[in-house]
Amino acid sequence: MSCRAYLHPRYIILILSIISSSLFQGAHTCLSGCCKSKPCLHGGTCVEKCDDVRERYNCACSKNYQGRRCEIFHPHVSSCQAYMKLKPGSHSGLYSLNDTFQTYCDFDSETGKAWTLIESFSLANNALYQNQPFYYNFTQNERNFNWSSFRLSNQAMVNIRNNSTHWRVTCNFPSGLSFTDYARASLLDTDILTFVNQDQCRRYEFISVRGINCSDCTGMLVQRDNQHMHTDSYWSGLNRCQWNPGSGAVSGEDNFGFYDVINPQHKCTENPHSTTQWWLGSEI
Repeated sequence: MSCRAYLHPRYIILILSIISSSLFQGAHTCLSGCCKSKPCLHGGTCVEKCDDVRERYNCACSKNYQGRRCEIFHPHVSSCQAYMKLKPGSHSGLYSLNDTFQTYCDFDSETGKAWTLIESFSLANNALYQNQPFYYNFTQNERNFNWSSFRLSNQAMVNIRNNSTHWRVTCNFPSGLSFTDYARASLLDTDILTFVNQDQCRRYEFISVRGINCSDCTGMLVQRDNQHMHTDSYWSGLNRCQWNPGSGAVSGEDNFGFYDVINPQHKCTENPHSTTQWWLGSEI
């Protein structure tokens, strides 16, 4: 009579499971079938999962995209003009840039140009900004944007400046762009971040205060340790700058900032709710 060893069926199943796990660990391929429909968007790579019934696939997103299915365009860029180059056709509005700050991108008010807002404040808040030149680090509501009190950090401005060719100033921009009180100049002529303790006639591509304007001309520009950058429409002509808006000016009138002396005829200083905006930008 022969003797045979006997194993209970449940032990056989356990042994086979251990052998299978040892032999094929790392070589098992999940075939849930969830990637057949190509759920990952914008070039994302689908990876099937079998160990979680609630999440049967993952998307490895391509650069500048994120989300469950890579549906969100989220580039790490430091300026609105860099954003527009990655996604042409974008519209003006609030954008979170570089995952560090929120600001307003203007893609529409001037054809072919993209502008990144670096500062906006109301006349009522002038006391906060009056003595803050752009070469000082004076961050206000960088992650909680509002038109009445907003300013990016100096480092954020430097990063935006490095992608820009021009700067401009506007009044009451949320109500629409007006060229009645407006200024624009090349950074090659004047870099607002390195214009330190100066009071000079500087070249503008265009400048207008109270509707008195000139193109490709010199006008007053002031920025000092205790004075926000601004122009002075009263002194511009008297200091022999080409732009002379002295007619209708208030003695010592400040425009686009500082506002030690104001004129209600200047749109930035019409009333306490009037706002001033400074921007950096370029053609796109």
